[in-house]
Amino acid sequence: MGGGWGGGWRGWLRWQRKGKVVDPSPSSLFQVIPPDDASTSRLLAARARMQGTYLAQFDELYEDFHIVRVPLLDDEVRGTDAIRAFSRLLVDADAAAAAGARGRLAGGGGEGGLEADNAALRARVAQLEAALAAARAT
Repeated sequence: MGGGWGGGWRGWLRWQRKGKVVDPSPSSLFQVIPPDDASTSRLLAARARMQGTYLAQFDELYEDFHIVRVPLLDDEVRGTDAIRAFSRLLVDADAAAAAGARGRLAGGGGEGGLEADNAALRARVAQLEAALAAARAT
């Protein structure tokens, strides 16, 4: 991509966008490895470094765009509730960041995620019931 564009393919891309109407809706980058997960294995750390290079290029090229980084999740997105939760990640950068920190969707991403959420909720209910019983006893 040399020629009169200057800056290689980045210059060419800027030249292509110049003077054109651009859709302002969010753009999404999928399967971004959260920084905390990158430290768990050499493979993920290597992939995160490689992604970092590409993400920096996206940030440079599309600095005037709203880009949402959708994290790599532990489970596949299955079922209506998981699809609804996943769709929020496509437009809400805060929800995407929170999902990246957890490694899964709020409400679970697959059957394993739903079982874990169910167990955590049952434990929390038992804890609250015990606290309520203690409060009534005093």
